[in-house]
Amino acid sequence: MASKRRNTFYENKKQEATGISAADDENYYNDDGDADEDEDSYESPDPGSYRILSSPQNFSVYPGETVRLPCKVSDPANAVTQWRRGTDPIWFDVTRQITDQRYNRMDNNTIEIKGVQISDTNTFSCQILADPPTQEIIHHLNVYSPAKIIRTIPDPTMPFVVRKGSPMTLMCEATGYPKPVITWTRKGMNMPTGEDSIQASSLTIDSVSKRHSGAYTCTARNSEATDKATVLVTVQYEPEIEIEKETVNSAEHYTSELECIVHANPAATVTWLKDDRTLKGLMNHILLSKIGENRHLLKISSTKMSDFGKYTCLAKNERGSANKSITLSGNPSIPVLDSVNINEEGRPQLTWKLESHAPITDYELLYRKQVSDDWFPVQPEPTNGSGNIFTLVYKFEGLEPNTYEARLRAKNKYGWSPLSEPKAFSGGNQ
Repeated sequence: MASKRRNTFYENKKQEATGISAADDENYYNDDGDADEDEDSYESPDPGSYRILSSPQNFSVYPGETVRLPCKVSDPANAVTQWRRGTDPIWFDVTRQITDQRYNRMDNNTIEIKGVQISDTNTFSCQILADPPTQEIIHHLNVYSPAKIIRTIPDPTMPFVVRKGSPMTLMCEATGYPKPVITWTRKGMNMPTGEDSIQASSLTIDSVSKRHSGAYTCTARNSEATDKATVLVTVQYEPEIEIEKETVNSAEHYTSELECIVHANPAATVTWLKDDRTLKGLMNHILLSKIGENRHLLKISSTKMSDFGKYTCLAKNERGSANKSITLSGNPSIPVLDSVNINEEGRPQLTWKLESHAPITDYELLYRKQVSDDWFPVQPEPTNGSGNIFTLVYKFEGLEPNTYEARLRAKNKYGWSPLSEPKAFSGGNQ
């Protein structure tokens, strides 16, 4: 009798799952009047005594192959099982609940899938229907598929503009099996952190600067394929100005050149001012020009006394403005200490270099012990320069062994240079 019918519990479960009642299914017992006697002598099996004998497995297959998912039970004649793909029911006992004819249930309760497709990737659960349904195994079916980028943020087909100081997140999502490895690179540059590449699905920068601009490429790679997507990031920022010299030394009748380098996005409008008055693009002997994208040049073809003074490079864009000043002067440049030596006589010898377009007429050298506040002046004799470069070599005499400091300034017909910074030297072993 047990092999011919299922108890009321299973009939109800089947009706819940399929909408088919026992009266509608020829596999179910149909009361013909002798049921009372049979029911008195029939002992319903205990659903909790059934066991799933198969173990959960992971299946990795290629498209087009056939896969079999086992679910062997201890009492197949009486146990009622249900198969699900994800959360969707596909088989209730022997009743099909999926229209896809590639799916079939074999006699041993194994689900066979022919011509596997990428869309079949899912979890497959087999459950013995009991109350509660505690007997269940879950198989994982993975179908090999090429890595494919399905979404990037921002959209690579659209320009992405971000303001300096704002946060920025780059994201890249990909599908495929095995799970793709995602890396980020930047064209022609290292990543902002200094590495050649970063392995991550997303990158976040809390506060962007101009150095974060560039073409960022997301690469998704697995054993089956490689896919790429590139995002062009443009950081907008207020102008930033660089100057090579705060003071440019020249002389009358010489050509003088003042230069500022401007970085900005959007591009900046650059204006030159002389003593806070705007200069036009072409004024007699003054020419304003631009070299490349960033270099702005003010060129004075024949410098006059009236041309000496303070010039300002002013840059503006919609994000802000910046300015830096350059002084055009006929005075000598600040002397630079080139070397400190102890000569054969044990005396310290200091060498300075400076720039002047007019002959040097005077030097003033100041020195002191490093622990003293009193400077002692010396007036070295000027020597001829090589072009516009002048060199002063001075040998100290009579210094006690100690640590000293020295400063130098130079004079030409336009005036004195600023004093050089104090530099330490040894008094030698005289």
